[in-house]
Order: sequence, then C-alpha cells, then structure tokens
Amino acid sequence: MKISVRNLEPTKAKLTITIDQEEFEPYLDTARKEIAEQITVPGFRKGHVPGKLVDQRVGFGAVAGEAVNKAIPDFYSQALQTKEIRPMAQPEIEVVELPQNADDDTKLKFTATVERRPDFELPDLDGMTIEVEKAEITDEDVNNRLEALRQRFATLVGVDRPAQNGDFVNIDLDAQIGGESVDSQEGISYEIGSGTMLDGLDEALEGLSAGEETSFESTLEGGEHEGEKALVKVKVNSVKAEELPELDDDFAQEASEFDTLDELKDEIKKNIESDALGMQATKARDAFIARIEEGLEIPAPKGVKEHMIEQQLQSMGTDKDKAPRTRRRKRKRPWTSCSKTRWSSMRSPRRWTSRCRRATCSTSSRRSHSSTAWIRTSSSRPSCATVRSAPLSRKWPVPRACSPACAPSRSPWTASRST
Repeated sequence: MKISVRNLEPTKAKLTITIDQEEFEPYLDTARKEIAEQITVPGFRKGHVPGKLVDQRVGFGAVAGEAVNKAIPDFYSQALQTKEIRPMAQPEIEVVELPQNADDDTKLKFTATVERRPDFELPDLDGMTIEVEKAEITDEDVNNRLEALRQRFATLVGVDRPAQNGDFVNIDLDAQIGGESVDSQEGISYEIGSGTMLDGLDEALEGLSAGEETSFESTLEGGEHEGEKALVKVKVNSVKAEELPELDDDFAQEASEFDTLDELKDEIKKNIESDALGMQATKARDAFIARIEEGLEIPAPKGVKEHMIEQQLQSMGTDKDKAPRTRRRKRKRPWTSCSKTRWSSMRSPRRWTSRCRRATCSTSSRRSHSSTAWIRTSSSRPSCATVRSAPLSRKWPVPRACSPACAPSRSPWTASRST
C-alpha cells in the first residue's frame, strides 16, 4: 500500500492511497463468496459457485464494487495510523482507479479528504508551577451555612400587626386599565422585600394590616397589555411572619443525625472545607489550562464547525435555506427548550456517525392554574445548592405552602429581570 498526504489547510488533509493487487485480491475473493451464496447457478450448490463463474454471472464490476466497499474502510484506517492523522469528521472518499476485469493489472486507487486535528506544540510542563490562594474557613461561613439550614425549618406564624419587610402576606391583586379590569388574582402568597413581583408592590404592602387595601401604578410585564401602565389594586388578607427555630441541641437532633449543636457545627465546617478544597482544585485546573493556552493558537476545522451548525439548526427545526420571513413572538413559558449537538468520529468512514440529542430543562413545579402576571424574577430564598450543602435530616417538617416566587410559573403577566 502506498500513501501520500497533501495538506490542503492546517486542519484538512487529502490522502491518496494506492492498493497493490495482492492486497486487494482477498477482498475480491470474499466478495465472490458472499455473492455466490445469493445466486443460483444450475449444477452448483449455493456458496460453492466458482469465482470465475460468479464474475461471468453478475459481472466483475459488481464484484469489484462489493470488494471496494469492504476494502476502503480498512485501508483508510491503516493509512491514518501510518501517517498519524487523527480525523475529526467523516472523510470524502473518491475512487480514482479500479481494475475493470480479473486480468486487469490496474491497482485500486482512491483519495480521502478529511478534516484532521491540527498540529500544535504544548509548552514544557517540567517545572511549571501553578499558585492558587488557599481558602480560609471562618466562623461566619459556618454561621451562614447554619442559618440556611435553619431557614429550611422555619414556620409561618400569623401576626396581628402591619406588614413589614420579610413578612409573608396573602393578597388579592387586580390590574385595571382605563377603569376596566384586565387581570385579577386572589390568594397569592408573597414575601415582602423579595422583589419577585411588580415594581412598587413591596412599597405598597409595607404598613398594611390584614383586611386593608391600597393601589399603585405599575407597568405590566407580559400578555396582551405588556408594557402598558395599569392601576394595580392590592388587598391584604393575612400577614404572617417567619419564625426560625432556636439554635440548640433540639434543633440539631431535628435537622440532622447529630445529638448536639456543636457536633452539627463541626460537620458543617468539614463540609465547607471539603467544598473549599474542590473549588481550589477547580481554580488550579483553570489556571493550568490558561497557562498552557498562553501564546498557543489552535485553528478549528471549518468543516466540523459547519457540520455542527447544520446539526444545531436541524435540532431546532430550522432550515437555513428556508428561513421564515417573519418570526412570531412566542409566549413565555415555565420551561425553556434547549438543544445540544454532539458529534463523534471514528477511523472507519463507514462507521463514522453524527447524532444529535435534545435536552429539555424545566422547573420542578407544575404549571400553576392561577395567573402569575405579577411574577418577574426567581425566588430570593436559599437556593437548592445551599440547602444540599447542609447535613441531611432524619426528620423532616411538613413544608409550608410555597409562594409563587418559590415555584414560579408563567402567564401573560410574567416578566424577566436582566442580569
């Protein structure tokens, strides 16, 4: 086998492979045997038809075509290994020369144009040092983690006083434009000061007691009247304050597997130290990669980029040649559909595959039946990541009803806050 390589681009090469007749003959014999098992020749059993007779019955061209289909992947793979070329896409195969009959001395010759991994040199790694600041664990870190765990076991208690920042209120909302109601909702639970609903709502609720109502002007954030000014009337049905459990041994027993609060704090500190080590390792890895990338330019294969873009458009259901003239604005939903394209390549051109998978991200809560015209951001309460960092509990309290901020759903009123 003779191999010649011509670099068309830094990331693209053209291989010209010439196969000797002795190397190609076994593939011809294998093709004749497979064809002999499929044809019927009087006087011969299936699979026992002589090769010359097979050539006469089906033609040498059919035999050679079947042999080429099996030979090219093997010789192409051998050529890649010999020339140490790492393909990054499916090759373009072209047969240049092919014997026309069994007595023809013409050698099989084909070309393979393939996107390859570019050549680059890494810097010397011997003696390279990466410095990362050591994370210091303070008592404040432990207290913050403990406070997050404490909030998980908080309860809401009704209070007979005006609402203030941090309280949870049950309210009725009614938006009016030109004296006509355009949307209304009853029994919404909201945490004052969270900033997860319409502008001006926090200021309007502070100082109101149960049974009182007020109104304020705000801009609607979605739906048919998005961006329009509206008079929003709000009525307070009840006021509840968040009551946190006392930090004592009883709380430690209720919230964890430990018997004392000191044991719980020690466990929290260990968890924080473990998280800090993980973050330190991540920073060291990123700094190491950044050091290697300094002054290093690696060209990306154009064909691979174009193929990935095409797959991405197909996964999104978009045809780049038939793009829609107008785009209809979609209504906001509680979930976001996103796609992810993944491609893989192998040395054999017949086995190279490109596949696309679709992943869908969604909120953990079901879509609320009620209007959420008032919600504009996610909850400001402790995140799931913060909660998971605390020790697991062996006794779980009955969860209270979540506010729309804790389980956001969408409607014509939904708005998003830019970050």
